[in-house]
Formats: sequence, C-alpha cells, structure tokens
Amino acid sequence: MNPVRRYAFVPFIALSVIHVLLIAFGNDGMVAATKPLLMPMLLLGFLSAAPMTHRLVVGLVVGGIVFSWAGDVLLQSPGDIGFLVGLGAFLVAHLFYITAFLKLGTGKVKLWVWAYLIWYGALLALLVPGLGSLVVPVILYGAVLGTMAILATRVNAVVGWGGLLFLVSDSILAMDRFMPGYALPASDVVIMTTYLIGEGLIAYGVVRALRALNAQQS
Repeated sequence: MNPVRRYAFVPFIALSVIHVLLIAFGNDGMVAATKPLLMPMLLLGFLSAAPMTHRLVVGLVVGGIVFSWAGDVLLQSPGDIGFLVGLGAFLVAHLFYITAFLKLGTGKVKLWVWAYLIWYGALLALLVPGLGSLVVPVILYGAVLGTMAILATRVNAVVGWGGLLFLVSDSILAMDRFMPGYALPASDVVIMTTYLIGEGLIAYGVVRALRALNAQQS
C-alpha cells in the first residue's frame, strides 16, 4: 500500500484527540476553533486513501462528510434555530451515507439490528415529553439515523461499528439536551469521542470495502 494512503487518517486522529482533550480541560475558545477543522481533515484523509474506481460511492461519502461539517458548525449556534438547522445538515449527511451503503453494501442486514428498533422506541419515549415544537424533526431525524446505522452493517464490520457509534453519540446529545434531570458525567467528551470515532470508522470502513471490491474485480 502507498505510504501516503497508509497514514492518511493519522492527521484526523491526532486532531480529534487534541479536540477531545480541549473539551475535557474546558478550553472553550480552542474547542470552537478546532471543531470546524475536524471534518475537513477527515475528508482529506478519505480522499487520499479511497480508490477512485467507484466515484459515485466516493462522492456520496464526501457528501456525508461535508454535511457533517456543516452540522458541526451550525450546532455551535445558540438557540433552537441553530440546533434545528444543524440537525437538518446531519440529516442530509445521513441520507448521503445511506445511499452510499445501499450502493456499496453486499451483505445482509444483521439479525441483531432489531435492537435498533428497540432503541428508537425507547429514545422517543424518553425524549418526546421534553421536545415541544421539535417533536416532528427529532422523530424524523431518529428514523433516518437508525436507518443509516442499520444499513451500515451491510457494508462491513468497520462501517457497522461506525454507524453504531454515530447513533450512540446523537442519542446522548439528544438526552443531554431534551431530558429533564439527565446528567451524564463528561457528556461533551463522550458525545464528541463517539461521534469522531464513528465518522472515522465509516470513512475508513468504506475505503476498505472499496479496496476489497477492487480486488474482487481484478
């Protein structure tokens, strides 16, 4: 493997570690400054490592990363409007990922993903009383998020774990924001750690799947 491709994701990993440490130490100014750089760094790593023989899938994952970046930036805006627009950006990101997984995935959906349906019902039961006017957007987002995580299991185990961790991150974020009395220690650290690992695994897992597909076709 080309050494550039082998280490393509190292800058993203390093910046992610730095960003999470900044959150843990409460350096809000540097957290705000580094957050918009995370997804561009992942995008550079993905484009450096991904084979370009399947441009549609690569383009779809690029769309997912770009809209995830938009969500990162917009969620830093105060109030419900910023949250709602950021949620919309992440919803579009999941739609890109869903389409990529449908194009790339050749395996069957795993039997254990019925647990995602239980998660969806339980999460809504916990959140709906505190959602107010955001009930419909959050229900829609949860359905799309769960679909992304389920279809991720069709690609390979790496992408499947990425989808699961993305789901965990967004679930904790939703409970942290909308559940009265909910308090997870160091929730910001947990949310960003699971989110960044999830995004990274999705990108890396797609690269592995594309390489495996190339090997089968050669």
